[in-house]
Amino acid sequence: MHRNDLMDRQSQHTSEDEHANDANEQLQRRREQAHPNCFVCEPHRPFGLRMAYESQADGSVRAHMNCPRLWQGYPGMVHGGIIASILDGAMTHCLFARDIAAVTADLHVRYRHPLLVDADAIVTARITREMAPVFVLEASIIQQDKIRCTATGKFMDRDFATAE
Repeated sequence: MHRNDLMDRQSQHTSEDEHANDANEQLQRRREQAHPNCFVCEPHRPFGLRMAYESQADGSVRAHMNCPRLWQGYPGMVHGGIIASILDGAMTHCLFARDIAAVTADLHVRYRHPLLVDADAIVTARITREMAPVFVLEASIIQQDKIRCTATGKFMDRDFATAE
């Protein structure tokens, strides 16, 4: 590889990192403003899920979780309502990273395989279509290299949805 090619790649990587850092700062500002006491994402809420979503360089968001036994529904499995909340939260935070506060208008969750308690997992979300004031997103949870759950959601700009 030529020196100039290497420098171009390093510059591109640095630019992507800076973009992700800016998006994470935006995500946190918007979360604190729009969701100050959210059950899913508030980090200091005693009985909340405390999900910590982070922006990625590609515009998606991601969060790691250990699926504690406290989240159990059926023995050994995370409760489906908690799974839906985590997926919904990931999609909401994907919008927060773009400085968009939106409410869920439609949410479809597909439970492909049980999400196991006491095992690490990763949730990701990304925007698939923008038709402001409506946004379409997808999310998924992967555990043990297997897609456990997926969701698609339509979100409506909060100001538009609450306008009289």
